[in-house]
Amino acid sequence: MDTDEAFCYHRIAFKQAPHISKLIRNYLSGEIPKPLYSQSPNIKGLLAQAAIKKKHFSYRTELNKALKQQYQRCLFDKVEGQNVLENIDLLSKENTLTITTGHQACLGGGPLYTFYKIISAISTCKKLNQLDPQNQYVPIFWMATEDHDWEEAKHFFFEEEKWVYDQEVNGPVGRVSTEGMKEWLKTFAAHLPPGQVTNEIIEHLEHAYLKHNNWADATRQWAHDLFGQHGLIVIDGDDAELKKLFAPVMLAECTQSFAMSDTTHCSKILEENGFQAQVHPAQINIFYMGDGARTYVERTTSGYNLNGLSVTEEELQQILEERPQDFSPNVVMRPLYQEWILPNIAYFGGPGELAYWFQLSDIFRRFSTPFPVLLLRHGFALLEEKSKQRYEKLNTTLLDLSPKIWKETWVKKHAQVRLHLDEEKTKIDRIFSDLEQLAGQTDGSMMGAVRAQRAKQMKGLDKLEKKLMRAEKRFHVESMNQIEVLSQSLYPTGIPQERHDSLWQWWSAIGKNPLEMIINIADTDAPPEDFVYITLKANS
Repeated sequence: MDTDEAFCYHRIAFKQAPHISKLIRNYLSGEIPKPLYSQSPNIKGLLAQAAIKKKHFSYRTELNKALKQQYQRCLFDKVEGQNVLENIDLLSKENTLTITTGHQACLGGGPLYTFYKIISAISTCKKLNQLDPQNQYVPIFWMATEDHDWEEAKHFFFEEEKWVYDQEVNGPVGRVSTEGMKEWLKTFAAHLPPGQVTNEIIEHLEHAYLKHNNWADATRQWAHDLFGQHGLIVIDGDDAELKKLFAPVMLAECTQSFAMSDTTHCSKILEENGFQAQVHPAQINIFYMGDGARTYVERTTSGYNLNGLSVTEEELQQILEERPQDFSPNVVMRPLYQEWILPNIAYFGGPGELAYWFQLSDIFRRFSTPFPVLLLRHGFALLEEKSKQRYEKLNTTLLDLSPKIWKETWVKKHAQVRLHLDEEKTKIDRIFSDLEQLAGQTDGSMMGAVRAQRAKQMKGLDKLEKKLMRAEKRFHVESMNQIEVLSQSLYPTGIPQERHDSLWQWWSAIGKNPLEMIINIADTDAPPEDFVYITLKANS
């Protein structure tokens, strides 16, 4: 247990974390086939990838120009602005590389793990800048502004309550208007306890959503306000100049449908190793957004359908060249777009996100584009100090609080009597084995009756075990109730806290912004190898 005046924390290896899938555990241990990834997810692999990417990237001038234009719409003070602008300028240099993470442009950042992704990129860039002074490493947050899943982007949770900015949307979330956010923020502020902490939270959200008229610029603003001092560059892929660079690839996908065939090989390797493919490519993995909606480009007998507009292949090519911003790569093609326009060496994602990247390496090979190092983002679970005191008093461990196992785990550990009847089952099994042998020697037709009786007795012992467990739970009812509160704080609604709670909830709970404390911990483990439980001490 490491401690600080403001927090203490406890690490467990990712391979022990209950929510990390077998696929990701195998990957971190080097136990999946090499065709699915490029370099190992460690410092050595990152440095090797840096040497490769420097030889395979040439769009530095275009990237620098596009980012400067995007940041004209961002408000910043001298220190934060200077750090970011310096990093944008560094991208013009041949020895500057990036580490990227990305997420949907969710209201207020959405769940905590959005912020953990960004922290992962920042901390790993710091580490590489210390270890490799020959190069410069810059953290990037890719806003998935072209995503049209408004249901996921329009809300965050504050404790048990779901706060939703309800608006009818049928196109990219980055283009959503912030016009109604003033009233929405008034309603949200009224829900919070009055005081300086609430004022800070509302000021942050107002600076993002009331100073900008669309979701993309608002998202860049809150990300910059929280992380700009660390030089984080926020990029919007919904950009005409950047898409112009990628237009030939989008045209190739429309005319050749290469993504569907190129994912087949890696998907088969996954399945042969006992894992399921996470994404299933469409016939054409490019959307059309020319009329505001976001619909797939479809092939027809006479050419292509662009959301009701019929065009020939020549007309499609002309539209793509003249208005590349009207086209959008889907989840299968977006990773290639990202690596096409960035001098990127690594991508930080969550367990499910990395799983679909494993299907994509052949797409990258087709275009001789280096496949980035895939890194599992930092994982944290936050606890208030009273929660830490409670689980220590109850003599339980944080790993024991998983919602699927905590009741049985705790009761077995503290039971007054033996709850498993394994010995009795073994004895009965031996008895019935002898009876089967006897029945076989006398009348073979009795074998079925003996086996049925064996199954009945075993089933009876299973029921008895469950009754013993229920009785023991009743005996420990007070402790069980306290542990349930702990489990729900780590797994609200049965899912990991980082996928549910918002930053603003924890900012309010402890009376200060927890991000800098979390960054301090992340800096000691970059790229991460552990899941970390953090006890945050509230402002007195």
